[in-house]
Amino acid sequence: MTNDIATECPQEDTAIRYNNKHINEERGPCPHAFDHVLFYVSSPRVVAQYLVCLFGFHIYAYKGLETGSREVSATAVKNGTAILVFMGAVRPLHWEPLLPSIDSIHQHIAEHGDSVKDVAFQCSDLESLVLRIKSKRAEQLLISDEP
Repeated sequence: MTNDIATECPQEDTAIRYNNKHINEERGPCPHAFDHVLFYVSSPRVVAQYLVCLFGFHIYAYKGLETGSREVSATAVKNGTAILVFMGAVRPLHWEPLLPSIDSIHQHIAEHGDSVKDVAFQCSDLESLVLRIKSKRAEQLLISDEP
């Protein structure tokens, strides 16, 4: 077997070798992998149940009226390492008091339909990633402190 085919490294779960080099060494320290993908949808529970029934996902987490959230409903499903989060607004558009986050969910769905809002990556060295992104002249960079 030659070294020019991709093989998994048994000592590192996420590392992949190609031509006897770690891919992460060639591309830099981050990002290592996808963490999750966030979708804004009209009916989060329905979309999640569809994936559970047809594609073998299982419910990973839930946030909604039953858990005390009166503004948004979110359901996370997982299959292996793939995590998909479906979020929708519980409150109607322009409900008092005004919450910009709820209105932005409604506006996103009105403009784009049910679609991807955010893709999150796993990263062990955030500072070097920020420097790398800025060196590529990124115009906008949003970093969340949330886990």
